[in-house]
This record gives sequence, C-alpha cells and structure tokens, in this order.
Amino acid sequence: MEYLNNRSYACFLLNRFLFVPTRDARTTRCQKKVKTPFERVLEQEDIAMEIKEELKEIYEKLNPTELRKRILQLQDKLFKLATAVRGIKFYMRQ
Repeated sequence: MEYLNNRSYACFLLNRFLFVPTRDARTTRCQKKVKTPFERVLEQEDIAMEIKEELKEIYEKLNPTELRKRILQLQDKLFKLATAVRGIKFYMRQ
C-alpha cells in the first residue's frame, strides 16, 4: 500500500509542478501572467542549465492527459483498498 501511495503522490507532484499554473504569493498591483512552477524554475538564473535541460526532457516526455488518467487510476486503487477495510462498496470510475 505504501508503494501505491508513493506512486500516486509522485504522479500528483509531476502533474502539479509541470502543468498546473499558480499565482505568485506576492501581492502586486499589476496582473502577472499565471505560470507553472516549472516555468518559474526555467526563468531563474541561479539554477544550472543542466538541471533545466533535465526538467525540459521530463516535461517533453510527459502527456498531461495520460498523467491525469494515471493519477485517477491510482486514486481509485487507494480508495478501493481503504473502503475494503471498512466494508464499504466502492465503484471505480470508467
């Protein structure tokens, strides 16, 4: 179960870091373009180019739709395991 939970969390973090835009925590008068954490990392000058290149390779290999589908599958497995312990019926997504 711990392995399944770790895989689910890893998929969630990849999705969140690479594809979900967030706003800066700072309050400013002008509206800034909403960026993903990945885009902000690429803009940082103090991060080595090798690290940025590795992140770009990971980004290019990932498919957001497939990643989201995988997250939902792993969540369903976790819910199924959790509800089986409590004796609750669980219907998986189609």
